[in-house]
Amino acid sequence: MNENIAPIINLGDINKCPKQKKQYSFLLDQTDIPLDLPGVKLDGPVTADLTVQNSDGIFELFGQLSAKLKLNCGRCLVEIIKDVDYHMSEKFIVGKNQKHDDEDIIVLEKEQLNLLDYIAEGIEFAIDSKVVCKEDCLGLCPGCGCDLNKGSCTCDLENIDPRMAVLKNLLKK
Repeated sequence: MNENIAPIINLGDINKCPKQKKQYSFLLDQTDIPLDLPGVKLDGPVTADLTVQNSDGIFELFGQLSAKLKLNCGRCLVEIIKDVDYHMSEKFIVGKNQKHDDEDIIVLEKEQLNLLDYIAEGIEFAIDSKVVCKEDCLGLCPGCGCDLNKGSCTCDLENIDPRMAVLKNLLKK
């Protein structure tokens, strides 16, 4: 296993031998990963343990990504740290004139494969659609915005929009 600093793989080395596999291990600084999600930050280094396999000119990249993220609870907005793991899987072919029927194969112009964007995308895919600080998080009061996990409020939550009052009567039947 090679311990690399920059997540760049030279596919030319693997291209020489069909069916060859090569393993890579990257420990990446959080400032190097271009995450494109508002309110989400990396909280420490990202590890990537990857394997590249030459399958008759198609390079299959697969492996595991691990990171700690700093983000807000979707109910109460408190900042939390969340461990994320993602199984990464991509296919590449080298040559800008290469055509392939498989839509999942990414065509590269050069044999140098920079993985930064693919690693960032993998981390983004690993985030749950609804992140909560705890399963029984009560969230914020819709009336005053008070964090209901820290205490109750005096809001009258029965204050119903008069246009919707008819719907409440349907539930009584």
